[in-house]
Formats: sequence, C-alpha cells, structure tokens
Amino acid sequence: MKKFLLALALLCSVFSFANQGGPDQYGYTWKDSNEPGGPAYQWWDITQIGTQLNGLGDDNFIGPVSLGNLYPYYWYNVSKCWVGSNGYISFGPGNIAANFPAIPNPTGVNNYVAGHMADLTFLGINNPGKVYVYANADSFCIEYQNVPYWSPSSPGFTGSNTFEIILNRADSTITVNFMSCTGVSQSNFSTGIENVSGNMGLQPLTTQPGLNYTIRYYYPVNPSLAVTDVSVSWNGNDDNGGIFVPNQTGPYSLQTEIMNQGNTTLPSLTVTGKVTDISGTTLVSDVYTVASGLPPAQNVLITYPNASFTPAALGTHRYVTTISPLLMDSTPVNDSIIQEIVVVDTSLTTIGLNYTANHTNPVMSSISWNGGQGGVGVYIEPASYPARIVNTTFICATAPASGIAFYAKVFDDDGPNGTPGTLLDSVPVLGNNIVPYSVVTVPLSSPVTINSGGVYVEWEMATTTVAIAQDLTPPFSRRTYEVFSVYWSTYRDYQICDFFIGVDYQKANPEDVGVCAITSPANNSTVPGPTNVSCYIKNYGNYPDNYNINVNYKLASNPTIVTQQYNGPLINPGDSAYFTFSTQLSPPYSGNEVLLVWTSKPSDAILNNDTSSVNVILVGIEEQTAINGMSVYPVPSTDNVSFRFDNTINEGAIFIIRDLNGKVVLTQNVNTIAAGSIITLDLSSLSNGVYTYSVNTSETSGNGQLIINR
Repeated sequence: MKKFLLALALLCSVFSFANQGGPDQYGYTWKDSNEPGGPAYQWWDITQIGTQLNGLGDDNFIGPVSLGNLYPYYWYNVSKCWVGSNGYISFGPGNIAANFPAIPNPTGVNNYVAGHMADLTFLGINNPGKVYVYANADSFCIEYQNVPYWSPSSPGFTGSNTFEIILNRADSTITVNFMSCTGVSQSNFSTGIENVSGNMGLQPLTTQPGLNYTIRYYYPVNPSLAVTDVSVSWNGNDDNGGIFVPNQTGPYSLQTEIMNQGNTTLPSLTVTGKVTDISGTTLVSDVYTVASGLPPAQNVLITYPNASFTPAALGTHRYVTTISPLLMDSTPVNDSIIQEIVVVDTSLTTIGLNYTANHTNPVMSSISWNGGQGGVGVYIEPASYPARIVNTTFICATAPASGIAFYAKVFDDDGPNGTPGTLLDSVPVLGNNIVPYSVVTVPLSSPVTINSGGVYVEWEMATTTVAIAQDLTPPFSRRTYEVFSVYWSTYRDYQICDFFIGVDYQKANPEDVGVCAITSPANNSTVPGPTNVSCYIKNYGNYPDNYNINVNYKLASNPTIVTQQYNGPLINPGDSAYFTFSTQLSPPYSGNEVLLVWTSKPSDAILNNDTSSVNVILVGIEEQTAINGMSVYPVPSTDNVSFRFDNTINEGAIFIIRDLNGKVVLTQNVNTIAAGSIITLDLSSLSNGVYTYSVNTSETSGNGQLIINR
C-alpha cells in the first residue's frame, strides 16, 4: 500500500562508496565486509531451527517478539522487538513506510534497526516471502527470506530479498547480512540504526545492498557519553489517543506519564499540565514537581492534584503537558506532548464524532494508494453508552463520476488487544453521490449498538480515482491507521495528520426484547411433520426497537439451533410483533419434547425474559420407505384410508397400523393385489392422532406416517 505522491525522489547515500563510518554521538561505529579488518560475510541459516512469524502483510508490523535475553542498545537494554514488514525491527511499536526517513530523525518512529528497509510486501498470490526468528543464550536472529518488493502491477510484487539481522550479547554488535537483494523497488532504501529519541544513529547505506555482503555495528568500547533525556510518554491514556467527552460532565482528572530516557539520574523536574480551547485560552492548569533522583529507564505517573477538567464549551481542546527545559537535555522535542479532547453535546438526537472540528477544518492534503487498493481508518470511542452507530461520514478530495468509489466499513474492537475484529458493516459508496470537499454521510445498512469500547471506521478504495481528505490542523488524534487487505497498522504520519472520517451515533437507552409467546406449534400439540414456528417478539424497553434482533429456536434435547434476524418495522415500547421462521420445525425423532424460542441481541439489558417454551409431541420417522407404484390417501384420513397399487403383487401383502408407542392396533392380509387395485382399511375404531403404517410383501416393504383427523 503506497502513498500517492506527485514526485518520488530516491535518496542517494553519502556513504555509497564508504566501507566504514561513525562514530555517532554515543560512539557506535560500523564496518562492512569490503573493508580490511571488517566482518566476513557469514550467513546464519535459521529456517530449520527458527520459528516462522505470521501476520506480516504490507506496511504493517507485528509484535512484540522476545529477544530471549537483554541486549545493550545505546545506553539502555532491550528485551523485545516489533517486526516491520518493510525490513526493520524496532524496540517499541511503530510503523515505518515509504518514503523512508533519513537516519537519525527525531520525528516519527525511533529506536530501530533497519536491515533492508524498503517497500517490501508479503501480499499477493504465491508471494514467497517469509520471516523466521531464533534466539539462544548469546544471540538473536531474524531472517527475511525471499521477500519481494511491492509492485503496482500484477501479482503485486517483484524481485526477491533475503537478509538477516543478528544481535550478539557477547560483544554487543549488530550484524546485518545480505544474501541477495534483486528487483526494482518503488521506494527509497535505508540501512542503519537509530536510538530511542531519534537524535543519534548511523545510516551506512541508502542504496540496494550487494550480493553476499555484511554490515556490522560496533558498540562503543568505553561509552562515556552522559545522556540527559526526559520525555512525556503520554497524556490521558497510554497511546496519547484522542477522546470524546460529553459536555457538562466531569470533572475529569488529568494524568500523564514522565520517563527518564537517558542514562543519568535526573534532578528535580517541574511539570506543567493544562487544558486549552482551540484558540489557546487556558481553561485549567497545574504544576507538579517530580523529586530529584529519577533513575534511568524509570517512569513516573502523575495525577495533577489541583487541576481537573470540566468540559463546557463544545469543540476541540488540547491537553498539554510540558517539562521545564533541563540543561543539556539531549532531545528537547519530546519534553511536551498534546492530547486531543473533543467535547460533544450528548443531548442531541444524533451526535457527530470526528477529529476534524466537526469536519470544518480546511482540507490541505489528500491521499490515495497506488493501484486503487487499500485504505485508511480511524478508531472512535463514543462519548456515552450504549451508543447506536447510525452513519459514517467522510470527505473525499476526488471521486469518480460513476461506479463504486469506496467502501465504508465498520469493525468492532474485539480483535486481539483491542484491534479491529468483527466486521459490523460494509456499504459501497457510489462516485455520483460524492461532492469533493463536502461531507458525504453513509447510513449503516443496519445500525450497530455498542455498550463499551469503540469502533474502527475504514475508508477502503475501490478505484484509483478517489482520494480521502487529510486534516493537517493540530491537535491530532493519533488514532489513524492504514489498511491493506486484512492488515491494519498505525498510519505512518499518525503524529501529524488526521483523516476526514467520522461516525454519527444516537444514545441507545437500555434495550430489552424477548419472546413473550409461542403461537405455533401450540402447547401440548402433536408435531407430525414440518410445522411453522411462530411467536410474538415483545419490546420491554422504553424506546422503539428493531436493531440487530436475532430470533432462535431449538428442541431442548437437540443441539441444532435455527436463527433468523427480525427485519420488520420498529416495535414500540410495550408492543409485540408477530414473527414466523422461514425454516419449519421437522421432527428429527418421536417423543415428548420442549420447544424453546428466544431472542439474542448484543445490547439486550435483561436476559431472563428472552425465552418462551412449549411442550410438543414429536412424530418423527427417521427412515421412510415406499413401495414402487403404491399411493396412500386421503391425508389426513378420517374413517378410512386407501392404498392404491399400480403394479401387480402376486404374493399378497400384510398391512399393519401401529400407534406412537409401537403397539399394533390394526392388521389386514391380502392374498393377491392386481394392478389398479385399491385396498381400503377401516379406521373407525381408532381415535384421532398420529399412527404409522407398514406394508410388507415377501420381496419388499414400505412404511410411513398416518394421521387420523375427523
């Protein structure tokens, strides 16, 4: 999945002809296998001993993956990594995609080792790309095997790249081996290392590596650089994600986390927290003092004691935490952080949620993806629950004149660790319904009610001629994603832009429906064959309801469940709706049974009024056989039943009638049956009910069901 750019410049490395380099500010150096005294190329094949990683797609990352041990990296130790599809490992979660940054770079994702960082992909039919990892007591290795570059042409990939990254505990070196890198990439290349703050690093290569080639990074022999670096990790929540809050509520406590990212113990710190409106006017503010002595790699969770936020004015707010500047702070850019807080009016019938000032921020940019595939998404948590999502909203910068422009999709956050999981809705949006730079509202095919968490909204391209508008006006939600196939990953520019994507929701008061009565089959009735199942669905709640109501039935002793959604009109509070299943009840066996009919609804508030039941007498003949040319009538029968034979039966036959308990209640013998004969049995002595019959000859037999109903 590639960001569409008007121009693409491949960077040329200043190290293209160098064989060694460094040191960086911390003291790391590097040499390659072409340098005298440099590392010899020695491939370590782990495909037979390592573990294959799954889940890599295009422009995404997976993790964390255990390194098996602690490894020194700059002035701190690392024990786990995240694996990027674009040929890198990072020591914190983060997506790096084309165009790839120069190293070092304090903005964007930091704290990584770029092996062959390029526009790689694991998608496409018969894509050969694989990744293996292996750890022992002294080393960690990750091997990218036969991974191609992304291509806009079918089958979506080209070339082949096999390389590996090896971390060595014994000498603290990092080795990158390149077995082969072939093909043409659509992006630039990068090979290097970068520290946690992005202000130190080495980039020995920005061109395609050679065959059987090695680069090794050497840890400083006597690292003496004292690094002072304090940072604000997050505001409000651990990913500093934007939130929606209802007005006239609260007060809300203001929390933040401070981290010592250096290798020196910190002196006393002054931390200021404040909430401002969009114009910059301070609404609340407080100062917190962190006592001296915070050791390296330690965090401090702060709750401001004298500042809490009571939202009143609607719209976008900023929650800002700032650490007073420290002398010799190596990375002052991370001394402040901003969380976006959007205050909404939850008294409205329909409440709009988006991170773009109610879609009024200026459209200053837009994106689409090469090839017309892929998309972007945002994560939204409503300001109140239960919330009934009724619309998705978008602003597109371009759209086709006709045909499907994009799909509006909604996903539950029930995937692993709150990631996108169940697809809740998908609506195709036609190009002729889109006015560029104007809001297009897309009703859900069926409203979705959630009681907690949030939803992921995806804009999925259906053509090359559509582009989604970007919001470049701060603050930013940090809730944006890029999507290709089923793979979601943090958007590469999530810290500096949002998408014009949102949802509309309505307050869904507690919902309560159930089956209050079963009308068919009747209680204590006999079910001799396929029978309609009908019931009344009652709305026990306080608001009209026809949202996501599934109606089910089963026999108590049978595991088979029949489920059908109610698609009728709204059921008013206290009213009922008549419902008949399209699938009839067919007795699978004979005997007394209980038929259960119930509703299932994700947002149902009370479950003990969902189910009704009736007693039924089943008449099931598991195997029915017929004699060729024999017909039985009338059905049901009254005082007589007749058997007509189209074929001659010379040896005669015996007719046997049994009740449901298997007791023989009537027999009749016939010596010879000529073709066209009709044999009539007198049933006047038998009561109404269900019986079985059998007709037996010396060569064949038949049986079936008989109903007497006068």
